[in-house]
Amino acid sequence: MKKFLTLFIINAFVFNQVSLSQLSQSKDSIILHLLSLEDKEVSVKIDFDGRNDELVLELNTNEKICIFEARYLSQDIKILSQRFIELQIGVRGGSGVSVHRYVLICISGDKLYKSVDVISLVKNLVDGSIDCQVDFTGLTEKNKSFELIANGEKAFHFDSENKIFCNGLENLNGLYYVNSDKDLSSKQLNFNNEKFPSICVNQTAIYIFIKHKWYVESHENHLMELTSCCN
Repeated sequence: MKKFLTLFIINAFVFNQVSLSQLSQSKDSIILHLLSLEDKEVSVKIDFDGRNDELVLELNTNEKICIFEARYLSQDIKILSQRFIELQIGVRGGSGVSVHRYVLICISGDKLYKSVDVISLVKNLVDGSIDCQVDFTGLTEKNKSFELIANGEKAFHFDSENKIFCNGLENLNGLYYVNSDKDLSSKQLNFNNEKFPSICVNQTAIYIFIKHKWYVESHENHLMELTSCCN
């Protein structure tokens, strides 16, 4: 998985499938109707930019999330608990490798939030071996609190302040090199023994939520931002 994440940083994505290509060719948008976390009825428009391999979710003209490197939907879009948009997206993993990305989106206070963004499957298409697999099997709600179940056992708890799911805290200390899935240019961030909400799946990767953004720790002292900004 570490090796794949390194390749993920420098590769473009190659798979192609019907769902997103039809959306692009028809020039139609998908309109989803759901509830915000405050139980307000909202609508989200989804478009596919085939030229740039971007999936664009728009709440209004000033509030958008872009998911980069999207090539196809590996499953139909679902709405969980009337409040979360579930996206399972095929992305490139190199020759002979199938890679899927799992993303959950919610709405609160007229803003879009990316509650989860992880690599959920890395499979070798030649020999069928699986390097990483996370099966998200459901979302439960109790007293306005949510839990996301993975692999039938792991419970990801909802952080209502950050509007994310997480199952741990990650401690960062020292200098880190940072780039993004949109821009390969690197910057540096320095941490002073700070703790951040995190997701760990199958002990293969750690996804860290830092100052309203998701990052994946691809290798030691290196973070890759999973970009949401459309600009």
